[in-house]
Amino acid sequence: MNWIEQHFVPFAAKLGSQRHLAAIRDGFVAFMPLMIAGAFAVLLNNFVLGGAPQPGEAITFGLYQFFQDSSIGEWILKLKDINGNVWFGTIAITAVFLPIAVSYNLAKSREKDGLAAALIAIASFVIILPQVANIAVPAELLDASVAAGLGETLGGWGFIPVSSIGAEGMFAALFVSLTATELFCWLTGNKKLEIRMPDTVPPAVSRSFASLLPGIITLFVFAIAQFVVVQVTGDGIPALIFAFIQEPISFLAQGASGIVFALIYVFFVHVLWFLGLHGPNILAGIADPIYLPALVQNIDAIQAGMEATNIFTKSFFDAFVFLGGSGATLPLLLAIFAASKREDYRTIAKLSIAPGVFQINEPVMFGMPIVLNPTLLIPFVVAPLVLTVITWAAMLFGLVPMTQAIIPWITPPVLSGLLVTGSFTGALLGLINIIIAFLIYYPFVIAANKEVAVEATK
Repeated sequence: MNWIEQHFVPFAAKLGSQRHLAAIRDGFVAFMPLMIAGAFAVLLNNFVLGGAPQPGEAITFGLYQFFQDSSIGEWILKLKDINGNVWFGTIAITAVFLPIAVSYNLAKSREKDGLAAALIAIASFVIILPQVANIAVPAELLDASVAAGLGETLGGWGFIPVSSIGAEGMFAALFVSLTATELFCWLTGNKKLEIRMPDTVPPAVSRSFASLLPGIITLFVFAIAQFVVVQVTGDGIPALIFAFIQEPISFLAQGASGIVFALIYVFFVHVLWFLGLHGPNILAGIADPIYLPALVQNIDAIQAGMEATNIFTKSFFDAFVFLGGSGATLPLLLAIFAASKREDYRTIAKLSIAPGVFQINEPVMFGMPIVLNPTLLIPFVVAPLVLTVITWAAMLFGLVPMTQAIIPWITPPVLSGLLVTGSFTGALLGLINIIIAFLIYYPFVIAANKEVAVEATK
């Protein structure tokens, strides 16, 4: 324990406060309301309204199946279009928000102009995006197109593929966010590049001119880099980042090794919490860029009428593993009510149950406490690991749909399982996980009773 306190705890604390990871974490948090709004729109379309996923297929879900031959059905389809617009303005362009949010937080941490850095970052990101689209000619026009010498595809300038600004472009957006901001902040520290305005000029104008030359240099650096990469490889920077960074990471996090990575993540979240450090916050800068794009891909697939393909997402952990907060502490509170004879445990449980229902568990973490409590260490770590494996197996074998929505983290368990999967089987899995975690905690709560008895005889 002394070694952990001397070496591991300081390292974990430094990791949690590391400038770039903190900027990524805070950046994701900043646009989370937009993500939730888009996910809610997709949830309404597919779970509530319904409609034919593909032409000619039977309609077996949602309100549309009951009104498809009436004017109400027509209005339901119009409502689906409205929800689709919300999705397009939020989740479909997720990568657009990243350079703004991450760059702003990173620049502010360096005490630089956050707004100017955010604008430069989003401009730099757009600079490296593909600007030409190739569109397949419809079958009925193919012969005429070939005869006219236009070929089987039509290309044009001025198109930005939605995939480049959605889940597929998130790692490229992160790359630009960090590199453009660091370059811009470094250049703004050079007094020779600062254009000073008279004191009579409004502050907003002065700040704008102060960042003029650093901003221009940053933009041209990315423009030249994109040009060189295209000339050398034939692909732009986003395509290379996707092929050599994002795809391999996604494969490892979702393929056969996905369960291993998930268990490692869950393990360290709870070891850090046991040591008194906020595990999810410390690891968010690493986990969010992996598990949030996976969730966005699922939502995009559902919106397109296809099936979700990623098991491990941010909602996977929020809805089925962190039940009542890290450590699945809501089942612990239920076990205390059922079996604990300790007045201190029961008092803390009464105070913690209401926040615990809404995924807030600091009262039980520090009040019981769980932090540095060897009696509860094993179930606190083991229960989430077991829930991770059970949920993975349930989704792998098709018993429960994969997650397809983002929800506020304060959403109560069971309800969260229903919302993130769009299926009542998700709610049932949430309930089963609560029971399993309850059974894991139960014998340790009994053991805690005996501790009091032993101390009373001394």
